[in-house]
Amino acid sequence: MNQARARRLHALRLLSFLATLSGASIACSGNSVDGSAGSGAGGGSSPTGQADPCSLSTTLSGAVTLQTSAQSLVCVSAISTGPSFELNFLPDRTSPVSALAFAIAGAKRSEIAANLSTVVVVLRSDKSSFSALGCQSTLTENGFLRSETSGDRYHVAGTGSCTSPAVSSTAEQIQVSPFQFDSTVIWNP
Repeated sequence: MNQARARRLHALRLLSFLATLSGASIACSGNSVDGSAGSGAGGGSSPTGQADPCSLSTTLSGAVTLQTSAQSLVCVSAISTGPSFELNFLPDRTSPVSALAFAIAGAKRSEIAANLSTVVVVLRSDKSSFSALGCQSTLTENGFLRSETSGDRYHVAGTGSCTSPAVSSTAEQIQVSPFQFDSTVIWNP
């Protein structure tokens, strides 16, 4: 197994662990783990064969530098069982970042909302993590796509910003620029 694939699998295991801690589980969407378009086998395509939305625009600077510009990434969506959800983005294999996670609290299915408390987690390729707690998001889209075995898949899109940096356990910092996301979440009653 090459190093990039091992890094990606580590990131998926860590995201799965985070989802389990929050009482959720995860499902792949958008592009597959190997970066190819979703095929529907993992829940990544609609019945029409169109890939689910999966993009993120933001810039990270400081202890790690990354710029995404509405680029297509691999999305790993948590299955939400309450008034919050998690969006996870896996950048390109050559990136210094293994994963970006956005935990958005106070959201309800089908509702557009503003000023939602958001935690941004950055997983660096060396396995260190950074958390930004002072973030807010606005949902500009939150619409039903389809029912699946694991719940109802919704298209969620929005914007957000952080008033404080993401900080590691060793006090390293990453500045998170205003962000824009477009992905899916699975709501399970």
